[in-house]
Amino acid sequence: MVKITVPCSTANLGPGFDVLGAGLSLYLVLTVEKSQLPVSVITYEGNNASSVALEPSENFIAQMATYVANTVGKTLPTFNLHINNPIPLGRGLGSSGSAIIGAIAMADYLLDLKLNQHEILDYGTLIEGHPDNVAGSLYGSWVLTYCRCELPKLGNECFKAGNFDVPSPASILKKNQLTGHLTQPTILNVNKNIKCVVTIPEFTVATSLARSVLPANYSRSDCVFNMGRVSSLVLALQQPEINARVISESMKDKIHQSYRGHLVPGLTQILDLTPESCEGLLGVCLSGAGPTVLALCNSNFDKIGNTLKGIFSKEHDKNGNQIVSSYMVLEFNTSGLQVE
Repeated sequence: MVKITVPCSTANLGPGFDVLGAGLSLYLVLTVEKSQLPVSVITYEGNNASSVALEPSENFIAQMATYVANTVGKTLPTFNLHINNPIPLGRGLGSSGSAIIGAIAMADYLLDLKLNQHEILDYGTLIEGHPDNVAGSLYGSWVLTYCRCELPKLGNECFKAGNFDVPSPASILKKNQLTGHLTQPTILNVNKNIKCVVTIPEFTVATSLARSVLPANYSRSDCVFNMGRVSSLVLALQQPEINARVISESMKDKIHQSYRGHLVPGLTQILDLTPESCEGLLGVCLSGAGPTVLALCNSNFDKIGNTLKGIFSKEHDKNGNQIVSSYMVLEFNTSGLQVE
């Protein structure tokens, strides 16, 4: 039996679209054991339990583990899996990324693959389609990651047991005449005095929808704007002395947040908050695809959380209902995936 613990994550941090992610102190926990029974058994407790499929062929984690097995030409042995998941689903806190990393670790245990961290990241990035969330959940801390080649989109058939003709990290490297790994991560240290206030509205935004509203092309000036900010942000967060003005300005973005504003009522007002207008605030951004917003802070955590809740409460969802939200104060996880 193994216990697999995976932190949730936030992604983009404003300008770092699809490349910058961080692990946070809220955890998916999988308890897995090999079974002697002819069928696998999955149980679940936690967020949105009524919507989680427990049939192995339909369960997201089991499907992801099955894909890993398919890439090495094997079938998963039967197993007992208990999922304990407090991470809100579909809210921009990397629930799918955490599940993917957990599923890869589960397949690694059941099949004795002996995958290293970088191999797990390659699998996770290939499944997710981008590395930011999975890197944050795998390594913890802040991680800046890029892909070394274009990745194919995995079809539903890849996650069905016994389909061994599927793309794998190894086959994609070979196709692109590359050696080594699909991804290149850089793990960053973050000032320990910085915490995260995540404010979570009680509605979801599908990642597919949030990506569909983005333009296919961007102006040179917008690309330069983001490159400058993400470079500055990476350095500013690692400094021993916190510079709120620099962090706040470095979290500005022209690639994705403005295009997603209509999906998250109140986002425009939230992104206008500054350290001068909100004591203790260092910067604020959409967390992943949203609707959760992430505030980096070094004091007044509860006051900032209530301020963000107040902004959301003045807005209404697509059905005309007042938006209700809650907040959590989280720290940056520094240990990443743990298997014990």
